[in-house]
Amino acid sequence: MSAIPLRRRLGPLVERDYRLYFSAVSVSTLGDAVAGIALVFAVLKLTGNRAIDVGYVLGARQVANAAMVLLAGVIADRVPRNRVLVGASLVQAAAQAATAVVILSGDATLGLVIALQLVYGAADGFIIPRRPGSCRRRSARRGCSRRTRSTGSSGT
Repeated sequence: MSAIPLRRRLGPLVERDYRLYFSAVSVSTLGDAVAGIALVFAVLKLTGNRAIDVGYVLGARQVANAAMVLLAGVIADRVPRNRVLVGASLVQAAAQAATAVVILSGDATLGLVIALQLVYGAADGFIIPRRPGSCRRRSARRGCSRRTRSTGSSGT
């Protein structure tokens, strides 16, 4: 019985560019998930367990996201893909860091948290149109699975 060579088992992870992309998307996705959970609990504590306020915060994020996707698609077609992804990720990181600072400092208001989540959602609107193409481009030589290429997910 012959063993499958490591390079073949790793597939597209053999390529440096794809490893960097995969790592960045994995860290970003994990951070988004954890931050979303923390945000819900922070808003509940801030507003005295009013679930409707959580809806306002998360709704604001999604409205900004939906409003920006079309515009972001147009802009992203004219600007290098990696700059759009890095720039939008930096804006998201700044919005989440600012949210954490105001909540942890005790200076948070519902309006301020909503405003920061509007910024986060708008930046996310720039990421959505660019991720699938980034996967296709980085994996062209080695190939992602068909699902990964079409959805831009990591397949996990």
